[in-house]
Amino acid sequence: MNSNRIYGIYEGSGSPQAAIAAYEAWSKAVLPEVRDAYSDLIRAFTNWQPFILNSFEHPVTNAYTESLNSLIRVMNRLGRGYSFEALRAKILFTEGAHKHKFSRPKFERRREPEPVEWAMTYRMTR
Repeated sequence: MNSNRIYGIYEGSGSPQAAIAAYEAWSKAVLPEVRDAYSDLIRAFTNWQPFILNSFEHPVTNAYTESLNSLIRVMNRLGRGYSFEALRAKILFTEGAHKHKFSRPKFERRREPEPVEWAMTYRMTR
């Protein structure tokens, strides 16, 4: 049995029904001698099945929130115990923490500089 077949549940399934069918096929294919090695995975899928299957209908993660939480923990560690109010203000008002929008819309094009007419002059020397 190929242990990478478990990834096929997520990669090859486009619907919850296809995912549960792929999981059941994988679970039946697990050999009894290695079933203990996959017991945690099988138990987790069984316990969290409704939530795992919801990810096929609504493919949204909280990765952005977790990333911000990680940055907040780092900032709190560097500050050595900010108060909640100080940490909140630092997070909300830190320069570069927010996306900056361009001041002009994308559809406006930059004006080309007007061509400068150069006059060629000769200087006569004596």
